[in-house]
Amino acid sequence: MTPETIVEVHRPRLPSGLGSHLRGELEEVAKQGRWLRNPVGWAQKRLHVYFWSKQREIANAVVRNPRTTVRSAHDTGKSFTAANLTAWWLSVHPIGSAFVVTTAPTAPQVEVILWREIARAKNRGNLPGHITSGTIPKWKSAQHGGEIIAYGRKPQDLKSEEAAAQAFQGIHARYVLVILDEACGIPDWLWNAAETIATNRFARVLAIGNPDVPDTQFFKTHQPDSAWKKIAIPASSTPAWTGESVPESLMSDLVSPGWVEARRADWGEESPIFKSKIMAEFPEVSEETLIHPKLIQAAQQLDLSGAAIHEPGRFGLDVARFGRNETICYRYRAGHLREEFNHKKQDTMRTSGMCVRVLNKTYGHAPMAIDTIGVGGGVFDRLAEQGFPVTSFVASEAPSTPTNRRRFANRRAESWWAFRQMFERGEIDIDPTDLKLAAQIGSIKYFIRSDGRIIVESKDEMEERGLPSPDRGDAAMMACVPHLRKPTDFYIPPKPTSSPWDIAIDSDLPSISVLTQDLLERRW
Repeated sequence: MTPETIVEVHRPRLPSGLGSHLRGELEEVAKQGRWLRNPVGWAQKRLHVYFWSKQREIANAVVRNPRTTVRSAHDTGKSFTAANLTAWWLSVHPIGSAFVVTTAPTAPQVEVILWREIARAKNRGNLPGHITSGTIPKWKSAQHGGEIIAYGRKPQDLKSEEAAAQAFQGIHARYVLVILDEACGIPDWLWNAAETIATNRFARVLAIGNPDVPDTQFFKTHQPDSAWKKIAIPASSTPAWTGESVPESLMSDLVSPGWVEARRADWGEESPIFKSKIMAEFPEVSEETLIHPKLIQAAQQLDLSGAAIHEPGRFGLDVARFGRNETICYRYRAGHLREEFNHKKQDTMRTSGMCVRVLNKTYGHAPMAIDTIGVGGGVFDRLAEQGFPVTSFVASEAPSTPTNRRRFANRRAESWWAFRQMFERGEIDIDPTDLKLAAQIGSIKYFIRSDGRIIVESKDEMEERGLPSPDRGDAAMMACVPHLRKPTDFYIPPKPTSSPWDIAIDSDLPSISVLTQDLLERRW
């Protein structure tokens, strides 16, 4: 019997500790490879966060498609999803080979919303590197001397397509992710600049936001002939409507039925803002739309507060008494338009007292226009009796000049058209959180009569269309549009060094009657 031949296999010995070191690295590489195509699993494992079904759809779409566009209702977790995808992208690709660029229309949208969520994701996962604050937030690597691996830019940083191209041309990475947050408000040239850095087969672009304005680049990505992967997230697709099982903490962060019903009452189902913020649909804008959504969006992004500081401005007041409409006052100062006060179901004397308080803040240097049809007449009479600088606005009156009498049917049409022109010239800065105002001014229509004159639909006609009365829109218009009488038409007392009216400036009006009596005795 032939003895078995024993073959000795020589295995080179690794230096002490090197085998376990390589094993650890190889295992880590294997894990990274597994997470490359599973951002949902990575987020759950590493960040301990839960994605609901539409968030999972977005994450998986980014893996499979070079371009993904998401139109979404309000409060569906858009920025949360984008932030966690940023953390995933930088973690699963080799250090130094990945880069993320984010952009949004305004500084708060970049710094306060998206990058705050990115910082939270980094801290949750104890991810390497550090995030800097400032006008251009950055994520810097823990290696390679603190190399920048992600940053956030906004249009104000770049100003033009040439500046954007120069800023982006220095980005060289195999794995580039571009996130266009609130994509509807991003200018075309910034879209073009973003496309120039996402050119290879590994690059990805995610555009996400509310579909506020048609005829934008974001709108074009959702058209049938677009090559982008399209996702829509109306409020009705969220767990509160579908019954999808999600953690209670997540449910409380998403849009609720109660909020939607309140907005239905405030904005009306037919308003452009309801369609975009609730239904996740681009609003239909017809030729009869008085103020285009794009003009409203531009006014929301404008900041004219600096010039407003030294201007007394003027007030506009629309008065309601007992009912579902609201009494609302706006103040316009050098382009800066903001709500001064509002209330419901208050009598006209209470409204008069609140007007006294705001007029006293300017010592009579800011006139107030009041809609005097209906209960507003009582407030006007009371304030005029006391000598306050108030003007009467009557919508049905004839326009102010012979030329305008040939162009417009009445004072309402003349004033609303002037309001529209102020938007077109970029002369109005409105509060981006005042969604009621945006909804109302975006819903108003105008028509051309058979005699060729322009007429703007009335409050009653809007209510017949299922829309709320445009109380805020009318008050804002009256504040912005100069009226026939000017502050110089009134007696303006000198500003006192110590005013007895100061008791009402920053208080809750403990006694309006005392204040009124004092004013009567001083006989403006």
